[in-house]
Formats: sequence, structure tokens, C-alpha cells
Amino acid sequence: MIMIVYFHGYGSSRNSSKVARLKKEKDFNVFSFNVDIDPDVARKQLVENIDMALVGDRPEELVFVGTSLGAWWAGRMAKLYQCKAVIINPSINPGVSLAKYGISQEILDKYHLFPPHIGHKYFFAKNDEVIDNETFRNNLIDSGYDVTVDDKADHRFGGDSFEKVVSYLKTL
Repeated sequence: MIMIVYFHGYGSSRNSSKVARLKKEKDFNVFSFNVDIDPDVARKQLVENIDMALVGDRPEELVFVGTSLGAWWAGRMAKLYQCKAVIINPSINPGVSLAKYGISQEILDKYHLFPPHIGHKYFFAKNDEVIDNETFRNNLIDSGYDVTVDDKADHRFGGDSFEKVVSYLKTL
């Protein structure tokens, strides 16, 4: 059984349609937690929640999946827990991209650049209308990272585009 922890993006919640879709798969044990905008608070809460989910036997496969700001968290937590991550339209620099939502500078200053990792799987919308990831995406591709670019997806990466993520997860 694959244990999936899904990290939602800014303005979303643990009750998103992506979480509901993942929970339909019988071979997935899916968890999702609300994420505080303050990364210091969020990190502490996420570690506590993930540790509680892991009580007992370690799952056959642990995978962190996230979209946008949630992808930023999936990458960070995957490094901490030494597991795979599926990164969807990542917020590369949340300290910059979140500023337009009126987040305080004190909170924005706590965010760091997204840490790419060669072992992760990356999904990008070719024309993300929220975050300009083209240069970052091309750098990953040129460096040999596992990247899928979807011509039809938007920033939310829902519907048929998210089905590509589900299909990938089934191969693990």
C-alpha cells in the first residue's frame, strides 16, 4: 500500500478535489492536512501530523504530493522524511509569489527558494497563469530531472491533467 500525503496550495484546503480523487484509489492510503501560512507554524504542525500518520508500520512506499505552495512543502518534507515527492506547478519562491495576496513581509521573509531534487517527479502546466515556471522547468529538463509538461493544464492541474499524476503514482 502506498501512503500519500497531499499538500494543498495557498487558498485551498485538505478537502480538495485532488484529495478526493486520490482517495478513490484502493491501493492508496491518503492523508492531507491544513497548512498554516506561517512556515514555522506549518512545519511543526505538519511534522506532528505526518509522524502520527506513520505510527505503526512504515508504509511500503511513502510519497508526498503537492500543488503550488503545497509542492514547495512536498519537496521540503520529502527531504526531511527521505522519500519521494510528486511536485505539481511548484511555487519556486513563495516569499515573492505570495506577496500579491497581502501576506505580511514578516511571514514572506521566512520562505526560501524551492529545493529541486533529482529523485522527484515534476508536473508543469505549459502555460501556468499564476506562477511563471518556464525558466525553472526548462532548467530541470536540461539537467535531466523527471519532468512532464502538460499543454492543456492550468495552475490548478485538475481533471484530465491530474489523472496523469494518479497514473504515475500507480506505477510506484
